[in-house]
Amino acid sequence: MLNDFKQALETLTNQNINSTPTEIGCLLFVNTTLIVHFIELNKLTKNLDLPSWKATNNAEQTVSIFENEWAEKPTVVLSRIKSKFGLCNKIYARKTTVVKLNRSEAYAFLNQNHTNVPLKNKYNYGLIYQNEIVALASFGPVMHKKNEGKGEQSGELIRFCNKLDCTVVGGLSKLLNHFINQHQVDDVMTYIDKDWSDGKSFIQLGFKVVGERKPFPFYYHSKQKQFVDELKQNELLIFKSGLMKMIKKINK
Repeated sequence: MLNDFKQALETLTNQNINSTPTEIGCLLFVNTTLIVHFIELNKLTKNLDLPSWKATNNAEQTVSIFENEWAEKPTVVLSRIKSKFGLCNKIYARKTTVVKLNRSEAYAFLNQNHTNVPLKNKYNYGLIYQNEIVALASFGPVMHKKNEGKGEQSGELIRFCNKLDCTVVGGLSKLLNHFINQHQVDDVMTYIDKDWSDGKSFIQLGFKVVGERKPFPFYYHSKQKQFVDELKQNELLIFKSGLMKMIKKINK
């Protein structure tokens, strides 16, 4: 599976990619700014705390891809890497129209274009270009919170993604602004997957890092070679890199 992934990267970049084996996978040096750590599950012989492994091996800036992600959604994984290279088809947000999507429409789009499992979201907005959904943002319910004696409305961005092999330039900003205008929230919170992002693109949109969420465990059955729902026997605990919590305050 590693060879398939490496060949796909080399085809994508039209170059030979240098690699270095690790105890849990292989580092692929795509270019001077992008290093992909492909994690091979058959190499795992003990519990894996990925943040600690990264810190010990000076690999905090790597993009971490588990082989099951590649096996289950190879086109989505490649599309995200293409986006980092700027190789995706560019569509400008000003040429798109915001529409409200129902849950089934949002679920279908996320399932096809996002690596993570779709969640049940309260509000789903898409960008339409040439009669096709090209980007989507999903939000949770607006929450009322107390802050220094006054009430504030807070929104949460749960998912955002572009259509495969597309980048909607300004798309996230347009969808965020639409949500803010529709619901008059005082802030928007979101979590960033640290295996894929350093949060810089969100900082450019006015978000600030306010904390982190510790990684939650996955259970991997080393004999059945698959992830399971609970820890019993022969399962390994796998902790991914965790999430970065970010908030954008709205100036009214």
